[in-house]
Amino acid sequence: MKSPLGLFAVGLLFVSSLYAEDFTTIDGKKYQNVTLSRVEPDGLVVIAEDGILKIPFLKLSKEVQAKYGYDAAQAAEFSKAVAKTQHENFVQQVEDLQRLEAQRVAEASTPDPGSLRPDFPKYAPPGGALTSPRQFQFDHEQGLYFSADDLLSYYVDNALKGDAIFKNRRVTVRGTAFKFAKDSTGKPAAYLATTATGCQVVCVFANSTPIVDLHAGQLLYIYGKVRHGDQNEVKLEDCSITAYSDHP
Repeated sequence: MKSPLGLFAVGLLFVSSLYAEDFTTIDGKKYQNVTLSRVEPDGLVVIAEDGILKIPFLKLSKEVQAKYGYDAAQAAEFSKAVAKTQHENFVQQVEDLQRLEAQRVAEASTPDPGSLRPDFPKYAPPGGALTSPRQFQFDHEQGLYFSADDLLSYYVDNALKGDAIFKNRRVTVRGTAFKFAKDSTGKPAAYLATTATGCQVVCVFANSTPIVDLHAGQLLYIYGKVRHGDQNEVKLEDCSITAYSDHP
């Protein structure tokens, strides 16, 4: 998908050295001690204490507009291209959701999930160790199934797109636990390792009972609702253990 920035590469002024500045909009809003990151045709992108934001040229004085080379026609064309790209991204997200839903429905109509997912345990009592020759019946109401690496991969290139697809959706995730501890909110959690250094899937439980007897190195199948994610971490909440094994 083409980026509108590529269409306006010549018109963009990238600031070679970052420095702090103060800006005041025509309605009196102040942006103090912000770092000017770059100039785009329709505004200034700055780094503030609470994050990265854009100040539109239309909200800045004529003097500031002139200083940074504001051109109304170029700004309008740039804004139109950005809106087009955002629409295309939205359409792509909808198509991704439709594809995933079709996959879920197809899997739900298959009596033996192991035939579609060779790595999913065919024999395991729900919530129990994979040692019993009792066939494990996958609960199709539990929705989509991913490895920890697969789930994280949706967030690596674009975390916003990952959240658009998965946020508040329930999934089953498979991964090897490398620790059990409280998360940043103080709730008990299982941390699943990925092949990417420093990246993880955090599965948060309402209480420690489901995981108190588990240990690092076990292969876990966890069902939960995706809360949010970024390039380094995906967090699930309201989790439960579907199955586990001592042999990853």
